[in-house]
Amino acid sequence: MIEEILHYTEPIVRYFKDATYDEIKNFRRQLGAAGQRYCAYGMMEMIHQEYNDFKPVGLDEYIREKYSTRNEEARNIVPQIQLLISKNVISTLKVKFGEDNEEWWYDGIPENVRIDVVKRQEKDPEHRPKEENFDLIHYLDIISKNWDIFKEIYGFKDLGNSKAKQLSWFQELKRIRNKIAHPERGKITEDELKFVTDLYKKLEERINNN
Repeated sequence: MIEEILHYTEPIVRYFKDATYDEIKNFRRQLGAAGQRYCAYGMMEMIHQEYNDFKPVGLDEYIREKYSTRNEEARNIVPQIQLLISKNVISTLKVKFGEDNEEWWYDGIPENVRIDVVKRQEKDPEHRPKEENFDLIHYLDIISKNWDIFKEIYGFKDLGNSKAKQLSWFQELKRIRNKIAHPERGKITEDELKFVTDLYKKLEERINNN
């Protein structure tokens, strides 16, 4: 058996013999079942590059996923979604409550969000204004608090009747954003890319028509 498989191990041995610290670290940092799969198929790809007939089940799919541009596409779209929401929510609150004495801040922003934003602002070395220290999930609380003025844009009735259901897409967006920020959690799927693409188009259309 050793004689039969020995030549298949040679590409792997050569790779790790000459691998840089970062290349080795990339393998070591993979955790859990997904990490084991990533490492196993990564080494299978090394063998396949030298022996084209070496094609274990799942290797073709792994290679397609590895060289997919979905992560980059999603990484470009998600910040645009957050910026779109930010501009709309803040400007709407300022029109609704006023901005001269920061009425929008006290009347439109929930107390827990105000506290969190102020803490972020204090730690911000650039001391950027409040408007630039909101996190994505903050907008969920703000929209929920001011449901009457935001439900036509951010409430997706196809998700359910309750406010919580109609805003549940926020959690999916947050999950995908975290996945993009942590590549070890896996590649963005076609469904996830479609979700953020469709979401951006839908929100942009609703905001422009509102």
